[in-house]
Amino acid sequence: MSLFTIHKADWASSRDRSALGKVRSLVNIRELGRSFDAEWDAFDANAHHFIAIAATGAPVGCLRLRQDYVIDRLCVLPQWRHQGIATALIERVIATARLIRTQRLSVEVAKSSVPYFQRFGFLQEGLPFLVDGVGYRRLTLPLATLDGTLEPEAQEEQFLGRSHQPLRLVGPEAIAAAATRMARQAQSHLYLFAPSLDPALFDTSEFAEACAQLARIHTRRNHIFCIFHSTLEASKRPSPLLALARRLSSQVQIRNTSKQQLDRRETLLLADNCGYILRKDEEGYLAQADYNNPLTTRRYMEFFRHAWGQASPDPYSRLHHA
Repeated sequence: MSLFTIHKADWASSRDRSALGKVRSLVNIRELGRSFDAEWDAFDANAHHFIAIAATGAPVGCLRLRQDYVIDRLCVLPQWRHQGIATALIERVIATARLIRTQRLSVEVAKSSVPYFQRFGFLQEGLPFLVDGVGYRRLTLPLATLDGTLEPEAQEEQFLGRSHQPLRLVGPEAIAAAATRMARQAQSHLYLFAPSLDPALFDTSEFAEACAQLARIHTRRNHIFCIFHSTLEASKRPSPLLALARRLSSQVQIRNTSKQQLDRRETLLLADNCGYILRKDEEGYLAQADYNNPLTTRRYMEFFRHAWGQASPDPYSRLHHA
């Protein structure tokens, strides 16, 4: 599967607007024959835009969520189709809708695309209608019942590899509780990507002890892989995770982000190729999680492996810095 990442685009940015324009012009105008005036409408200025970026930095797909919570302008370049990009874009917009507490999403699609959107929980609404002679249906996704907001004490019912439910984690306590619970239940690996080693989330004695427990399962294998922009600040205070990495350097490895990844602000925890926690940029202590979503977790794993290959060893997790 080709490597790509999904980003929230800023319509006010000429760079992002140009990237969106390249994809939409190639697909909607050149391939599908939509007019220029119909493609670029008044919804663009205030919509949420999302863009898929290949490892080369080229834009390869996009999607728009309008202010009235209608999804449209879903485009993927022909050579990048059937690689999970459309699915990743739709999952990202659904996750965003949950975080901003939207009650429902809508989309209008050709009849042939209805089964695809039903996989995400969309329901048919109203009667079929025609667009340029093609049968269309309006679909809606009710989100109020799928919010899944969890407080720390409510996480006892979640089990790694078994509990498939999109969750909304609110506050550092809820995120930290989910991270520790996933780490305690993990049987093979943990992967953590974050701008910094946040003492409210991962640099806690509970999370470090859960990592130590995982590392003891098979002492000859690496189990915990972490990437941070820097651990300098963490090295200036008592840091349970840095202390663990110094003590169990064969099982707990920490690297620093490459220059190419320094603008990434999300926090991502992956457990056993099935569970994940994702905290996006500039959203405070809000995160989405799922204890059993292998498809999404594997997609995030591709990003992590790419970032790991570019990262460099962290100097402050070595024994001589203790």
